Amino acid sequence: MLDRVLVPLDDAPGAEAVLPELARYTHRKSMVSLLHVAPAPEGPEGKRSIHHLTRVVQAQSYLDSVRKKFPRVRGRNIVESGDPATRIVQAALQLDVAVIAMASHSASETGLQEPGNVLLDVLRRSWVPVLTVSPNNPVRTGRARRILVPLTESADSTRVLEFAAGLARAVRAELILLHVSPWLSPPETSSGNGASHRDVAPSLHRLVLKMRDRDVQSRFFSAAGDPVWEIRDYARALEVDLIAVGVSSPDGAGSWVAELLRTAETPVLVRRALSASARNPQSTAS
Repeated sequence: MLDRVLVPLDDAPGAEAVLPELARYTHRKSMVSLLHVAPAPEGPEGKRSIHHLTRVVQAQSYLDSVRKKFPRVRGRNIVESGDPATRIVQAALQLDVAVIAMASHSASETGLQEPGNVLLDVLRRSWVPVLTVSPNNPVRTGRARRILVPLTESADSTRVLEFAAGLARAVRAELILLHVSPWLSPPETSSGNGASHRDVAPSLHRLVLKMRDRDVQSRFFSAAGDPVWEIRDYARALEVDLIAVGVSSPDGAGSWVAELLRTAETPVLVRRALSASARNPQSTAS
């Protein structure tokens, strides 16, 4: 389960949609910190101080009201000022959280591609996994049963799969492992276990076997076509509760992942592959 989570809230409609979803992956002792980032003070110093103080008080009141709506959610209410993405990433590192959880209310149409989009900026900067939930999708309750992980032959898949496997084991969910390739012929199927492993690269095959060694229930599928379409279709057909994807670079978060965030009917967790010089935040999904 997730022991520590950071939830940025900007009081926009739908911003709180992520909190019911978090209940599926946290326990009663989890610490869920709510963060609101107010604009940096502007104007003459006297008026600036009064105006900024008013905004801080309003933000604190807003976070208190959110906390009352979800009385079982324990944690701190934090008000910062400055650039939202910068403050969010800094707070996540300072609090050593397992996940940043954000509503993707700006992910419609071309919103994620616009300069200054907070969600995309966080995805580009954060080494901490980011869980996104669209307020347009139905609220899901009860235990999460299936987590879908798209696979590639890179560190992207390895790192997000490790995180997803820990989460799946904690909540007793099944892992759906999906390899999408534009050059595959129609996938072979085998009874009860998705597609055959024979046409998949050895590195991906090893990942599948590793999940079995970790006592995580899993099924493997291979598909041909557009990655976003195939991921969405499999998630819908198999009634997946969460899609967990890996990206190798900040730019990776702005391409097909952005399209997936805009169109997926399921919450999406994004985790970046860790570079040798990057900080390795402790994962508390256990």
